[in-house]
Amino acid sequence: MEKIYRHTADGKPSDKARTSFGFRDEDTLTAQSLRDILSVRICAKLNVTAGTLIIEEDMWDDAMALAGDPDPQVAFRASWALEYAYTVKPGEVERRFDRFFADFISSDSESVQRVYSKMLCDMLRRGDVHLTEVQSEQAVERCFDLLSSPDTPIAVAVWQIELLYDLRHRFDWIEENLTETVRRISESPECTPGMAATARRYFRRLGKNAANADRTCSVRKSRNL
Repeated sequence: MEKIYRHTADGKPSDKARTSFGFRDEDTLTAQSLRDILSVRICAKLNVTAGTLIIEEDMWDDAMALAGDPDPQVAFRASWALEYAYTVKPGEVERRFDRFFADFISSDSESVQRVYSKMLCDMLRRGDVHLTEVQSEQAVERCFDLLSSPDTPIAVAVWQIELLYDLRHRFDWIEENLTETVRRISESPECTPGMAATARRYFRRLGKNAANADRTCSVRKSRNL
């Protein structure tokens, strides 16, 4: 399967995160410290610097908790920083997988869903985590719910297609339902170029007529101009 992230080979982060945020060596960092950092974007590469801080200070649980923060900016930035930290030390998230998965299922933040869906896809492709039967059912249901909702942004929907494609052998009905759902979306007048490209890629994987999905989408859009 295609790789999603390029994980670092040595897993050794920079040692400058603490000082970058103005903390001294003797300062004790708490979940509130991390939240204060994430509530205001104070540096250009916040995900990298905050992600490095998560690694250096062992703030994995704090970051995962903040990904469920009621402030949508804090929640997104926490997941964004956690995503970077995961690319450096994937095992830290993988050994907290049950919590991560529960948050993936329950999160109502579109930004967090995009990041967590991508991370989950990567974890499953790496093969270091395995879904139980119950988790598989929950993941498939969640993915179809998000993919079928007209309110789901494309950046989230494309990862639901990726996840469902990877999970298609778990239940024999997934591929048929996913194919029909992708076809319906690609034939919609609201189909965007980005979703059309995703549909083409999906059908190409299945050996279907990829051009047909794009042509249908293009015709429908031209009729609405």
